[in-house]
Amino acid sequence: SFPTRRSSDLEHTGLYFEGAGLPGVAGRILGHLLVCEPAVQSSGDLAKALETTSGSISTNTRILLQGGLIEKVPMRGKRGTFFQIVPEAFSRMFTSKLHQTRLFRELLDEGISVLEQMQVPADRGERIREARALYAFFEREFPLLLARWEQERAALKES
Repeated sequence: SFPTRRSSDLEHTGLYFEGAGLPGVAGRILGHLLVCEPAVQSSGDLAKALETTSGSISTNTRILLQGGLIEKVPMRGKRGTFFQIVPEAFSRMFTSKLHQTRLFRELLDEGISVLEQMQVPADRGERIREARALYAFFEREFPLLLARWEQERAALKES
């Protein structure tokens, strides 16, 4: 059994990732894989640590595998399925957000185009134009932040 504080931390991690669009158990799996020793855990280890069913672990690891956040790890001489966090998992999450940002900015562009074709007064399109400007800003700046992160990450690995 795990201490209450640990269980509470995993619940909070689950809630955080639930807000980011993942099921709560998937978030709890990520939280556990961030801190567990050894870093590679079997499905059974995850079910025991998270006090959930093997079916729930199977469903949620599949989601995390498809999202590129975890990977299966072969364990010589051991039976079962083993997982670990992909080394660049969280960078990938942010890269995915950049893609979503671009898609929404394009949708806002279409909306502005429709308003212009309908000759809607400019003040009625103020909210959509502001949203478009914000998403365009993030679309421009986010790749620069990711590049800076990669430089910092490389420096961390060297030290």
